[in-house]
Amino acid sequence: GIRTAFLVCILLVSIVYQVRLGNFLNVEIWLPVYGVLLTNFLLNSIYLFFFDRLTHQTYWNAVLFGLDTLAVTLLIYFTGTSQSLFLFLYLVNLILGGLVFGKDGGWLLTIWTSICFSALLMLSPDVSGQSLYFSLSVNNLAFVAVTFLSGRLSDQLNLIGTRLHETHSDLLALQNLNELIVNNITEGIVVVSRTGFV
Repeated sequence: GIRTAFLVCILLVSIVYQVRLGNFLNVEIWLPVYGVLLTNFLLNSIYLFFFDRLTHQTYWNAVLFGLDTLAVTLLIYFTGTSQSLFLFLYLVNLILGGLVFGKDGGWLLTIWTSICFSALLMLSPDVSGQSLYFSLSVNNLAFVAVTFLSGRLSDQLNLIGTRLHETHSDLLALQNLNELIVNNITEGIVVVSRTGFV
């Protein structure tokens, strides 16, 4: 579900980017872009089809998040590295990865994202010199910051989930105790307030 929404987001950004360019349609750019998206949708569909039969779902989910990072890297490569609209998709992927895998998995995804993005910039003729160092520093710092924050959010959500489960268990125990007391009392007291409330 979450990964499909991510792929749909990539598709929508691609369409908006293409519309923004106007009538100019370069097949050398858009054919690989839509090829990467089609491949990603195909891999995601295969994963969803075999989801119930997979024994190591976390492993396969991690592989697909890594492929999403690679897909975003290819999209940035094909559309141009300078001021690409697809750069924010790295951050979205890191947020989703941090929520799905927690801190540890999120940091592994961040390392992979940093490697892909850094290699892309170093191999790109568009960015060089101080601009290269600045872009590498700022973007990698953004990757680390987003991963840190999504890891904290994941920890907080897990903590709230644990507390909610504990509170639910306590409530069930109190309800059972109350029912047990009411069912086993042969005599009782009725208390009535001044307003007649029992």
